[in-house]
Amino acid sequence: MLADAGLVLPLELLNANANGAPLAHAFLAAPEDRTAEQSDLIDRFGQFCAAHPDASVILSAERLSQMLLVDGSFLNEFDPREDDTRRRRAARHLHDAVSTLGFDRIDLLVLIREQAGFLTSAYVQKLKTMNARLDLGARGLEQFPVQRYAESFRQLSDLGFHVIAAPYRTPDRALALPERLMAMAGFDGPLRGRVTCDVPRVNVSPGYLTTIGLGHVFWHLETLSPTPDAAGADQLRRRLFAITRAANVEGDGPLTLFAPDQAAAIAARQRRHLDGIEPWAQGLTAADIAGSFPAHRAQSPLSRNDLGTHERHRIDQWLRGIAAQVQRDNRLSQLIDPATLSDLDASPPGVHSAPQQTAPCLGGTWAAAAPDGRRPLRQAL
Repeated sequence: MLADAGLVLPLELLNANANGAPLAHAFLAAPEDRTAEQSDLIDRFGQFCAAHPDASVILSAERLSQMLLVDGSFLNEFDPREDDTRRRRAARHLHDAVSTLGFDRIDLLVLIREQAGFLTSAYVQKLKTMNARLDLGARGLEQFPVQRYAESFRQLSDLGFHVIAAPYRTPDRALALPERLMAMAGFDGPLRGRVTCDVPRVNVSPGYLTTIGLGHVFWHLETLSPTPDAAGADQLRRRLFAITRAANVEGDGPLTLFAPDQAAAIAARQRRHLDGIEPWAQGLTAADIAGSFPAHRAQSPLSRNDLGTHERHRIDQWLRGIAAQVQRDNRLSQLIDPATLSDLDASPPGVHSAPQQTAPCLGGTWAAAAPDGRRPLRQAL
């Protein structure tokens, strides 16, 4: 169907999730910094493009969104930062590499998400993969990175990209997300009504109950487990992730990380940075896009102390299941005490949705307070 419309995907070059992350990492790196595997991947992508000279090639990867983030202080929005320079440099590497492959135009399709929801999603993604946790509590709201869209799009346009932006949510619920993306790219005619969007029957993203449980698991990992070398730490993290991702807490609910007043403050900043977006937004105004953001909801419980009896019981059941699987793993059972892992009361209340200290094995400096400003009753050892 896509091929009939002149669209092709380099399926053999995508990762197991059909994501173009490996290609994106290769393109965004400086040529002299690319590994042999990345250089080979780019060569194979060039061969794929040469084999489809009359088609448009689709590459989708979250990593590409890093080019869009132009950071700046809320108090001094024009203060340049090295991070901004680095991202512009990465965008130039991508444009230079793709330009040599003979494309007439390089389109960037950008969907704009509501920022508080995006930060919540990013927080959960880091935590559920046992990678790290964002320092959402220790940083003031003015320090949260907010995409300065017009400035980002102007820089990317100056490099030679054709930037097309639209809100993530749309008042027109009749169009599935793939159809909206195809319309943004100009392929809505041949594909209208023919593109479907599969929706998972179960929301696999952790809700607030699972997030509290994961916070306890991560606390165990960072405070009680022996600190291995970097390779051992990565293996430990991956083994835990393989277990914890298998199931969420029964009856879990959506996680809303920010209290309404905090979410409103983040949204106000985002609306400010939407100004000037019209040249890239297909006739939409900044107000149109801001109006697509969902209403703020009450903050979810973030600590075991905020849970009802039945909620706590479901997390305890989930932790017992995780501990039982850890016991069956020869490597993990030597490093993690299942009894402590299954005891939610063993960790300080504040760690459940906000980290307590730097983890020497995983790196990063994290928050000392929960995202809503509450302090834990006792510090982690």
